[in-house]
Amino acid sequence: MRIGRSLALLLLLMLPASGPAHAATQAEAQKLVGDIDAFVDKPEHRQAVASAATQAFKTFQQCDSGTAGPADKPMFFPMLGPLSVDAKGNLASGLLKESVLVTGCGKQKVENILTLSDKGQLKSVAGLPGTSHADPVLARDSMQYAFMGIARKVGQCRDIHVIDTQYDEFEGPPNPTAKSQTNGGRPWRETWTMNACGNLLDTDIHYIPDETGTAIQATVAPGK
Repeated sequence: MRIGRSLALLLLLMLPASGPAHAATQAEAQKLVGDIDAFVDKPEHRQAVASAATQAFKTFQQCDSGTAGPADKPMFFPMLGPLSVDAKGNLASGLLKESVLVTGCGKQKVENILTLSDKGQLKSVAGLPGTSHADPVLARDSMQYAFMGIARKVGQCRDIHVIDTQYDEFEGPPNPTAKSQTNGGRPWRETWTMNACGNLLDTDIHYIPDETGTAIQATVAPGK
């Protein structure tokens, strides 16, 4: 399991542009990529990620069994702090996201596991399931909009949670002035599936990056 060229490139893009310090810092960044690569390959980390993914699947898919595949597509989020590794080769700061396909009860779902160090203790916890492009902070901010999108259909139900997300498509051209330049600042749409007291309801989530951040809008998905 490799950390991948996308992470290495992103680390290098964060470095100064020129001079001897640039070369030294570039070497440090390349070493960090290797250290993170070694960390995600540790058997105890792989087990923690698989366990968190399986537990999330069992809970939210209401399934008594689940089998986790290998973790894939490790990502990190610079806005949440820089990555670092301690002397034991464990993640010391920053946050990693790894995607795991879990199978059980005739279902397959992508569970996204977030790993961070909390006061020196490693924690691997479930983030949003599915293929959402939202980073952890944007995902948190999206929750209230997702609830608003299905509010008219839930009645008195108070047991509501997200069981799947799906990236659908871009909804406009790149925006070079947007604060977030992920995917060039392009607006996009996702479908979030909510379980409301046993009823599965979809809502469309629209993301519009601009100069101040990313605006969020929610509508009930057509035909749902």
